[in-house]
Amino acid sequence: MPERIREGLATKSMGQEVVYFESIGSTNEVAKGLVDEGAPEGTLVIAEEQTAGKGRRGRRWIAPAGTGLLFSLLLYPDLTLEEVPRLTMLASLAAAEAIESVTGLPVRFKWPNDILIRGRKAGGVLTEVGVTGERIDYVVVGIGLNVNWNPSQVPELAGKATSLSEELGREVSRLELLQRLLRYMEGGYLRLQEGGGGSAQRQGGGFRGRG
Repeated sequence: MPERIREGLATKSMGQEVVYFESIGSTNEVAKGLVDEGAPEGTLVIAEEQTAGKGRRGRRWIAPAGTGLLFSLLLYPDLTLEEVPRLTMLASLAAAEAIESVTGLPVRFKWPNDILIRGRKAGGVLTEVGVTGERIDYVVVGIGLNVNWNPSQVPELAGKATSLSEELGREVSRLELLQRLLRYMEGGYLRLQEGGGGSAQRQGGGFRGRG
């Protein structure tokens, strides 16, 4: 999987280092733990299944293994704490661009976290920040997208959630969707960094992905 993600991925940092799991508690938690290992900016932590994934207000993220996109990106932005919410907006916009370009489906948002298709939730963004005083040490942006399954089969999600395949009537390439999202995310991130007055990127030294 890591090799397939990087193959043909036209980014400088986003997704160039991949940490892959079949199953993990939370990709966000793994990404935060990689900071002390010197993981480089743009490190992608991705899993086929999350057993302790969480969304807004601590709600559990439900998705069968191998059906969605469940990943986190590790960033070292040159931003103030007040500017960090822009990263959540950026990730949502990148997801929307990727979905619309791959599927043609219309995407809307319920700020600050939810990605909607025809009024039902198809994904979400969870941003977590590490700080020392007023200095941002790192930001982890977690993204979950329902791609190839039917959430209405889960009683607690019926009528509230949807997926790309349910809306489109066919399966969607998770790899193509991920690669486009990473490209859109990097483009927006670089523009945001330039607008924020600088760019802070940490090089990865001897770090190696677990994939």
